[in-house]
Amino acid sequence: MIALDGNSKLHLERFLAGESEEPHPYDDIARAQGGIWLFMNFNTVWCLKPDGSLWQIDADECDPPELLPKELETLAIVSGARFHHWLKAYVPAKPVTASTCQHCAGVGSYNNAETLCGNCSGLGWLV
Repeated sequence: MIALDGNSKLHLERFLAGESEEPHPYDDIARAQGGIWLFMNFNTVWCLKPDGSLWQIDADECDPPELLPKELETLAIVSGARFHHWLKAYVPAKPVTASTCQHCAGVGSYNNAETLCGNCSGLGWLV
């Protein structure tokens, strides 16, 4: 769960009204559940709802939506910020005590930024 400011809530309201900044293939799945899509992996869509809750949705609609596990929240926000610029405000800032992630060499991703590093949640650093 993240605390959304008024500007972010406005972006979400516009999205839910069908006014996507840049339409994506998974918009309809997230919008049907009252959220904005952040990430798609296999048949699971992660989305953010206006109350700040993060959900995982079965794209085939075989299973009911579930809250996204807490340990995946940062990865979801980092992923979503790649497509929704206003989400960058919710990506954690690198603390001075942080160390470079050895798995991605501090880049936060692999394969030309297509795949986020699960070790550091796409941040490129660890505390």
